[in-house]
Amino acid sequence: MTLFFGFFARLKEFLWNQRACSRSAPSQRGVSLVELMVSTTILGLVTAASVSTFRHYSRTSESLELANLVSGLKRSMEADLRNPRNLSASLGAAGNGGFAQCFGRIAGAVCNQTLADTYYPFVLVSPPSVTLSGGTGVLSGQAQTAARRVLTAEGQTCPAAQVAAADPRCEVEVTTAFRAVCPAAVAGAVPAATCSAPQSVELFYVIRQLNTGRSFVRNMRFPITSNMVDQNGQAKNRVDAIRVVVSEFSRPTVFTCPTGLAFQGFDVGGNPLCGRVDNPCAAAGMQGWMFVSMNPDGTPNCRKPLQGESCPNGPGGAPLTLRGVLPNGTLDCVAPRVVNQGCPNGQVLVRFDGAGNPVCNVSHVGTGCPVNTYLVGYNGAGAPNCATMLTPSSPPFEVAGPQCGHNMAGCAYGSGNKPPGYSPGCPAGSIKIGEYYRGPRCCATCGWVGQWWCDDIVAQCSYATNARWN
Repeated sequence: MTLFFGFFARLKEFLWNQRACSRSAPSQRGVSLVELMVSTTILGLVTAASVSTFRHYSRTSESLELANLVSGLKRSMEADLRNPRNLSASLGAAGNGGFAQCFGRIAGAVCNQTLADTYYPFVLVSPPSVTLSGGTGVLSGQAQTAARRVLTAEGQTCPAAQVAAADPRCEVEVTTAFRAVCPAAVAGAVPAATCSAPQSVELFYVIRQLNTGRSFVRNMRFPITSNMVDQNGQAKNRVDAIRVVVSEFSRPTVFTCPTGLAFQGFDVGGNPLCGRVDNPCAAAGMQGWMFVSMNPDGTPNCRKPLQGESCPNGPGGAPLTLRGVLPNGTLDCVAPRVVNQGCPNGQVLVRFDGAGNPVCNVSHVGTGCPVNTYLVGYNGAGAPNCATMLTPSSPPFEVAGPQCGHNMAGCAYGSGNKPPGYSPGCPAGSIKIGEYYRGPRCCATCGWVGQWWCDDIVAQCSYATNARWN
């Protein structure tokens, strides 16, 4: 540019001298052809230089804008990946099945996303559901999940429709990956290849320029910014990974339940589950029923109070003793022996045999239930009988039972005469969360037992997920 302006100054001086000479000759008037040609040439050179300069500064401005965006994304991703709240919220995000399998505390789940030379897609979200990255498992950083985060050079998030259409304004994509780290059998040894409870997670991010963006098309290329791959697209060492201890995000450290609700466990995302503290039977539509306990499937175990029923006589005329009420509302009557009903020390009562004698087995002391299971009794060997607790995960729907009209001719029918499958069941994959009656009660004169089974009963069902209990 300095040479250009120096040449321009000398040319201007030459033209001034030529103009002065022409004025000294009175016979010459107007502009000479030489002056016109020189002026046109100068004007062309100035115009070309101006356009070139404008293009240069324009490209420099665009490059700086994109560089600032990438730099800001790098800082925010390194902070967001270290935020336990984001990792906890990501446990339930779509596309994070492998991440939830390793860190969601799902009963029986085994984590095998642990290979040191492999990356596993991970979608990072912030509460409640803001997508901070797509998931990738390849060195290119290309998104392998439906969830994506693509931005313009100005830092605005591109809508899904623009991303799908490869809008040239959508220039920069952010993706993340993870790798689980299992505990080692011995301190200092190599971590195990698979485990049910990883100790920590390695997190990676990739910020890459899309080849459909306007900057890329104009040959303004930027290297990948990542802690997973270097500028040449080669995998970095594990020391560059962001490592977070699982206990920091698998469950919240502080939580409260709303007024009137009590803590009941954790869901698959590590969020606290809160439930009613009043009679859950009434809340499920069974007015007047007593809440006894929670069933292994997470439904309330409700029983209607007895109204004068008694156990019949057993074989030989000996009266049977009421041991309880079965889940179907019938009496549980046995003929227990009066003597030797206790179990020796170190043994537990498993059941009564047909003669009423207690059946005892050695209790396996110290063998509790596995994580996320619930003690419901002991098996025939005296070992704990553990079951997975479920919690509703969908709006309830109804399954109707038989209509009224069974054995309505008289009242000489007991609960044993109820038709098979009278109480409606829920389909596979769902649990029963309550029952209620729809009138009319067509056996109202038959006493409680007849009235119960002759009513039109409806089950309330909901598809379920595993509850977190310990």
